Amino acid sequence: MVITENDDVSYGDLQTQAFNDIPTVKKKLVNLPNTSRFELYRDATPIERMAKLGADWLAEHLGTEPV
Repeated sequence: MVITENDDVSYGDLQTQAFNDIPTVKKKLVNLPNTSRFELYRDATPIERMAKLGADWLAEHLGTEPV
């Protein structure tokens, strides 16, 4: 799960609680520093980082190589 440090729509504590409520140990929480939700629409860098994190997590848990 990827959240943004400066989310101006959702509360970080509620997002973190939702993550903690997922009943598995095969999970990862990443907080993008110095980023707000709407910055994701203006700057591709955080989106690219989120995509890489997601691909790496899937590769780790599904046993495939990321593209």
